[in-house]
Amino acid sequence: LQVSGGRCEDCKGRGEILLTMKFLSDARVVCETCEGKRYKEELCDIEYKGLNINQVLDLTIDEALEHFRFQKKIAKRLKPAVDLGLGYLRLGQPTLSLSGGENQRLKLITYVLKQQNSQSLLILDEPTRGLHFADVEALLKVLRGIVEQGATVICIEHNTDVIEMADWVVELGPKA
Repeated sequence: LQVSGGRCEDCKGRGEILLTMKFLSDARVVCETCEGKRYKEELCDIEYKGLNINQVLDLTIDEALEHFRFQKKIAKRLKPAVDLGLGYLRLGQPTLSLSGGENQRLKLITYVLKQQNSQSLLILDEPTRGLHFADVEALLKVLRGIVEQGATVICIEHNTDVIEMADWVVELGPKA
C-alpha cells in the first residue's frame, strides 16, 4: 500500500514528518499535505463496505476481523493475532509504539501462517512480560499448537505457567 502513486509523497505514507533537532530529541509532527491520512485524497475517497483506507487502518484487529469475516484470505491473516491476544492493536498502528512482547507475538503470526515443519526452532525472550494472565493463556495455547506440529520452542521465561508447560527446564544463575 505504501508505494509511489497512492501514498502521500511528502511523508512517504507515514502520516507524520520527522523533525531532526541538533540538541533536542527528534520530534514527529502530522504531515500538513495529507493531514496524517497517509494517502492521496483520491485514494481516500475509495470505500469498501462503507470504509475508506483510513477508517480501515483505524480499526482494531478485533473490529477488522468482524468487518472482513466473509473475506476468507483477510480473516485467515487476522485470526492468529486475535488468538495471540493482540486484537486490541490498530491495523495502522506504528510498530515503534509496540512493546517487545507485542512485537514478538506479531512475529509469531507470520510463523503460524507459514507451513510449519519439525525442523523449525523458535527462540522467544520473555514473551509473557507485562501480559495479563488471559493473554498468557492465549499465547501458551498457540505455542502448544506449534509444538504439536513438531517445532521446537526455546523460551527464556520467568512465568511459572510457561515453566510448568515446558518439557525441559534449564535453570541458570546463582544457586540454580
